[in-house]
Amino acid sequence: MLDIDQLQTPVWIYDIDNYRIHWANESALTLWHSPSLEELTSRDFQEGTSDAVQHTLLNYLDDFALGKRICHWWQLSPKGEAKDVYCQFSGIHLEDGRLAMLVEGLHVERAEIAALVSGTIMICLFNDQFELLSSNPSFRQQFGTDIHNLADLIPVDELVKIDRQLAGKDKYYEQDVCLQCADGNRWHSIEVRLSETTEGDFVVSLQDIHERKSRELELQQMATHDVLTGVFNRKGLFQRMQRLHSTQTPFSVYYIDLDGFKPINDGFGHAVGDSLLCQVASRLRRCTGDDGDIARIGGDEFVVILPEVCVDDYFDVFATALVQSLSGQYKISDDIPPVVLSVSVGLPVIPVMMKTLICCWRMPMRPCTWLKVPAAAAGFSIVRGCVSNY
Repeated sequence: MLDIDQLQTPVWIYDIDNYRIHWANESALTLWHSPSLEELTSRDFQEGTSDAVQHTLLNYLDDFALGKRICHWWQLSPKGEAKDVYCQFSGIHLEDGRLAMLVEGLHVERAEIAALVSGTIMICLFNDQFELLSSNPSFRQQFGTDIHNLADLIPVDELVKIDRQLAGKDKYYEQDVCLQCADGNRWHSIEVRLSETTEGDFVVSLQDIHERKSRELELQQMATHDVLTGVFNRKGLFQRMQRLHSTQTPFSVYYIDLDGFKPINDGFGHAVGDSLLCQVASRLRRCTGDDGDIARIGGDEFVVILPEVCVDDYFDVFATALVQSLSGQYKISDDIPPVVLSVSVGLPVIPVMMKTLICCWRMPMRPCTWLKVPAAAAGFSIVRGCVSNY
């Protein structure tokens, strides 16, 4: 029969109601720096347990009653020594029938499993006026001591969502939010629950997930953005068009072709070509500002989309501005003379119709009818495309 004291994993039972450890195996005694089970079970943890932590543990009991398990980094302080322990919490009934917490701890260096789990749990307790009542040491280490109200911690738009969720049926809020910490902005997973013991109070639990979330966002960015220039790729452009279509937002499309790029790329090498493409993307950003979206859909092909009520006269004005901004000299380095580009700009007008949207998506691969018209203020040429029905 298995002797649980032979387990290398620290395991103990915590009586939440009485702030005491009810039982522990030998590995847990070592973790807690205790010479014996009798000494460990005699310790009173109430003095070192903040109200925020106690409210959280009491909320855990409701989860345990439903058969749930909870996994978190937890900061323990055996005899004043801070230890980060990755814990799995579950429910277990004591001899008197009360529900206690079974803890299985993994005390390892954070770096060994940092890619798999989140940071140490931070807990704080707020009243119905969003005023901070209590917090654990991990919270104060992360955010300092200047947090007095939930508005000092969480952006206003998220506060509105929290208030709405707590007043709703579930009375629960969970979200990933980027928060201002003592050492800069970091992503956190946030859970908000109403207190089980004090009406109106609520518990906020946070975990630092910055590395994982940053990697997740990086992968999302790579899926929809051009790695070289940082603008949308073909997939990202199509998704953006679909969103505009779903909201019935009119938009116009400018299809940009870099004339003379291939000889430069072939003659000076791909490094020069890459630098040139990045400079083109930068100039496009200056042209569109925050209003438009840019995509690179081919080696030397870009697309700009502008959500707007389409006005014919504006097309030529903006297209001329694009030609003037993009055409001309580009400085690559002190060792290479400036290179010169000219551009052509296509102007298909896209109304809010999915059939036409699909046509626009095909346009770079299946050109529509093109007519060259001279630019009014520039010595370059603009290409106007006429979208035909499919």
